[in-house]
Amino acid sequence: MSDMLLEFAAELYGAAPSALKPMRGGHATRVYEFCRGGIPTVLRITPPGGELDAQATRAILEWMDFLARNGGPAVRPV
Repeated sequence: MSDMLLEFAAELYGAAPSALKPMRGGHATRVYEFCRGGIPTVLRITPPGGELDAQATRAILEWMDFLARNGGPAVRPV
């Protein structure tokens, strides 16, 4: 994961890159935790050119959107 991509993702959600704490898992993606408005939040980033096919990517995005829309500590996919 490039520093530039990580900085961009952090800024999208109002976090400093240093506030993103890596989490286990993620496989072909990178998963981070940070506090957003005092609430622990999960940020999942799929690096460009990752190993996921379109179906797997869509499933991840739908799951993250479901969590975010239903009050889960996740950000909506961008």
